[in-house]
Amino acid sequence: MTQSKIRHIFVYGTLMARADDPVGGDERKMMRLMARYVGPAAIPGLMYDAGTCPAAVSVDGRIFRDAKVQGELWQLPANASVLMDALDRYEGCSRESVKPYRYIRTQRCIRLVDGRRVTAWIYVWNMPTDRMPKIDSGRWLSKPDKGPTINQRSAVKEDASGAAQPGH
Repeated sequence: MTQSKIRHIFVYGTLMARADDPVGGDERKMMRLMARYVGPAAIPGLMYDAGTCPAAVSVDGRIFRDAKVQGELWQLPANASVLMDALDRYEGCSRESVKPYRYIRTQRCIRLVDGRRVTAWIYVWNMPTDRMPKIDSGRWLSKPDKGPTINQRSAVKEDASGAAQPGH
């Protein structure tokens, strides 16, 4: 995919730092090493269970006021092409991927918990959802998101309350 000036990515499933499933493990490590965790965020959308991963479908927030996909916002490195190419391959929407793609990378307005809005990349589901179980909570992980908590070489550490704080 072509690169742009988008400097953030929103993840909501196997790429989240708190995910402990082997699926997406290498890509999560790459994100922690190359990108910077910003904080918990959400988009207007619906989430479905696609088996080993979630499927998010963005919706008009004016119509679906309570429908939200919960996830994490990450700031991309200055040269994000290596990371984004790896994530495109993982999500099955790279130039080498077989069409039709299950996911497509697109831009969406993401809302952080403090109310700020940021335009970010997100991988949205590109297939029918009519036979997939809906995840009403909009959360793929059962634990509330407080950011990365596993031992890692990232720019995030937690304060005494457990909230993620930017490191150096």
